[in-house]
Amino acid sequence: MALAVFVVLMCTIGATFAGVCREVHLQDNLDFQRIGGDWWQAYYSAGSMYGEASCLDTRVFGINKKQKLFYMETNAAIVNPYTGRSETGTVLSTAYWGDRQMLAGETHIKNHVATDYSTYLLFYKCSNGKGKAIIDLELKNGITRLTRKKIVEVSDILERVHVDFSSLVKRDRSSCPYTK
Repeated sequence: MALAVFVVLMCTIGATFAGVCREVHLQDNLDFQRIGGDWWQAYYSAGSMYGEASCLDTRVFGINKKQKLFYMETNAAIVNPYTGRSETGTVLSTAYWGDRQMLAGETHIKNHVATDYSTYLLFYKCSNGKGKAIIDLELKNGITRLTRKKIVEVSDILERVHVDFSSLVKRDRSSCPYTK
């Protein structure tokens, strides 16, 4: 049962990434080739599908500038409501940017990404049918927390989509089987 919930959760991630949805360009001249690597989710929108997982880690790889796409391997752990045990799973997905036709199984991330390349990677997406902005804020592996300066930087980005940084849920990784 928990594995089925996990699969639904992970499939939803590609389709849904608080505030009200707005079409906003988050960062100029984003160099997608520099976002590769291992990231862990540090903050997420309250009430989003991310609350189901006890942790969520992402590896961005296979960045193809010509095709304007990259691959994401997302590892998540959820607690089985029946057994109380943590169960893990992995989902591979394809994200693309630019103005080309979306292929089956791809997620168009448009300009809904912001990063400083070495500390944080922020994804913003509207939830289906609810008009609610969903935030996924990940930190580069090896980074354990955001400095005050980086919180201000991220807060300024979030203001563009009318999201207050303090409204985000801080990920509790105490039961996470993955290292960050």
